[in-house]
Amino acid sequence: MTVTGTAAFHDESRGAERGPDTIYSFALDGVRFCHVGDLGCLLTDEQIKSIGPVDVLLLPVGGFFTLDVGKLDRLVAQLNPRVVVPMHFKTRYTPKLPIATVDGFLRGKSNVKRLGTAAFAVGKSDLPAQQEIWVLEIK
Repeated sequence: MTVTGTAAFHDESRGAERGPDTIYSFALDGVRFCHVGDLGCLLTDEQIKSIGPVDVLLLPVGGFFTLDVGKLDRLVAQLNPRVVVPMHFKTRYTPKLPIATVDGFLRGKSNVKRLGTAAFAVGKSDLPAQQEIWVLEIK
């Protein structure tokens, strides 16, 4: 397996506020994954090219330390994954963190699939024809 790291920033000030971020992309069994880390800015064309095609996007949706909910749809459109997996959001286990719950990101979206489990397996044949948001159960 080859893992590619793409340099990005943790804020919209080219890292001046929160420093750098690294976006990791890799493929397993023909499925391309992308973990954007604590991304705080939209992507450049060069970064999108470095990341390449994305099937499953692991996306921080809680804001504050990362992109706010208003820019997340634009980031998803930039990468155009088949599956978006929300992460890095407030849960009952993190009540004191100054981040939002997943609900703000999901609001108004009809392509949400709550998996009812804390894990999932995915192969190329499991990918949906149309983009879906897969929400894991937090345990």
